[in-house]
Order: sequence, then C-alpha cells, then structure tokens
Amino acid sequence: MSFETAVSARFLADADMTAAIGGRVNWQVRAQGNPLPDITLDIVSDARPQHFKGFERVRPTRVQVTVRAADPASAVRLRDLAIEILVPPAIADGVKFQRAQDVQVRTGFEPGPTEDAFGQILDLILIHNG
Repeated sequence: MSFETAVSARFLADADMTAAIGGRVNWQVRAQGNPLPDITLDIVSDARPQHFKGFERVRPTRVQVTVRAADPASAVRLRDLAIEILVPPAIADGVKFQRAQDVQVRTGFEPGPTEDAFGQILDLILIHNG
C-alpha cells in the first residue's frame, strides 16, 4: 500500500476517531459538503535520502494534519486523539512507522457560508518504510 493509504488507515482503525469523524479523512482537499468534524492531510515534504546503492529504505515525511470541528473544544479533543494515533510506532497496510518526531501544533479557523470550522493543525515527521 501507499504511504497515504497507510496514514489514513491509522485514523480509520481507531474506534474513537471513526466514531467522531466517520470516514472523513481526505488528502489535499477537503471534500466539498463534508460535515464537521473531518480531517485533511497534506504532505509538506517527503525527503528521499540515498546512499551509493540507491534510496534508503526508511525515510522521513513531514505531514500536516488539519482537524476541523464545529467548536474549538471538539477540535482540541480530535487534535489530541490524532496525536495519540500518529505518534506511537505502528504498522498499517504494510507500512512500518517509527515514533513520530518534531510534533508541532497551531490553530486555524475557516469561516463558512453556513457554519464555521474551528481547526487544529498538527505538523509532524513520520518516519516510515512506505
């Protein structure tokens, strides 16, 4: 499986997360009309380190996780749950993840025509073999 599929699978394998967001985990673009809460994932950088014989098997990928909810407290709860899911080492869809590094958090807000989205943005490096 791909790195992207494996990261999504980590969220969807967690009962608390799926109870909160259902299957609303998307890469790059928030699905139009998605109800809140939801998660959008973006690759910030994906280094491909090499040695003399080719690419290294394990590499770091910086990922941005944007959690959106209808109120700030719910967004913070989902952010903390996302940290609990992504930081520990894991294996998902054949991709082996080491413990995440350089975890950073910031807030976000998106005004909407019918409802506002309160965001929590998580930025971290996932070290993996995918």
